Amino acid sequence: MNEAEFERQVVDTATIFGWRAVGHRPMRTKQGWATGWKYDGVGWPDLTLIHETGKIVITELKIPPNKLSPEQAVWQTTLRTCAINSENHIEYHVWTPDDFNDILRLLSHGRQQ
Repeated sequence: MNEAEFERQVVDTATIFGWRAVGHRPMRTKQGWATGWKYDGVGWPDLTLIHETGKIVITELKIPPNKLSPEQAVWQTTLRTCAINSENHIEYHVWTPDDFNDILRLLSHGRQQ
């Protein structure tokens, strides 16, 4: 499974359980491929999932052996601090395909189908 397939699996699962998903896709430029970021967006996680219950899940998706980049690690630190201070309304995760049972449990609010 590649990262695009994994992302599709996570988004499809999230959609089944009423989540809305936001992600960014690369775009072709004169210099090659890039993600269209403004300001401090470099390294922002792959997906932001939002549920009408007020829960926000921000997740970086990785296919082993890929690791977080230095910019992603900065966001990880910042988002984990936000999650701690959010009274469980915001969660940050780094997910791999091996985490799918945990992903399903979280996205289904504990009621797996």
